[in-house]
Amino acid sequence: MVEQNLNALWWCRLAIATSAFVSLACFGFFGYIANRAPSSMMLMIRRTNFEHFPEILSLCVNIVVTLCMDGMGYVHAVSLRWALYAEGRLEFNTNLRLLTSAKESSPNSWLANAAWVVLLILSYVVTSTLVLSEYENWADGDEIVGEDAWINGIVILGLVSALLGQAILSLWCLRERRSLNYIKTWSLNPLINTLACLEVRYITYR
Repeated sequence: MVEQNLNALWWCRLAIATSAFVSLACFGFFGYIANRAPSSMMLMIRRTNFEHFPEILSLCVNIVVTLCMDGMGYVHAVSLRWALYAEGRLEFNTNLRLLTSAKESSPNSWLANAAWVVLLILSYVVTSTLVLSEYENWADGDEIVGEDAWINGIVILGLVSALLGQAILSLWCLRERRSLNYIKTWSLNPLINTLACLEVRYITYR
């Protein structure tokens, strides 16, 4: 179980590091857009041979952002489970992490959960408006429509804030000083979690 716990912890760290890298890369891309199109903050990417290129590009962005959010949500879910265990309130292997808070764990408090909700909503909003197939040119009063993809620079800045904020909260869950005492395993496997609870006599065999 120790080896599986270390592997799960390694994946947690990788998820946080990847999300932080993606957010920093997006921030660099925002700087590039600000330099290329400071007035409109819209960067055009020429259509390739693929049909529905903007939709395909938007799908790729959604996949990357979803993987990042799921990885960081994994860290938060595991941290919440064992925070509830430390308070003697753990009843289920899986808990509604945004609707369940811990009283003694700061990363799992109601205030931190509220921050999670805001950042998750922001993530879903920006991914749906990041890549556009048309936009209205406010400077000329024209609506530009075509098969080219338009990247919204302002939305990229929102994506940076959403991913980086979740990465900070996940790192807080991972590195909380008390976590070394109450997190028994980083696995989501219910059998491994049951074994961990048996070892600390939180549950008993019947």
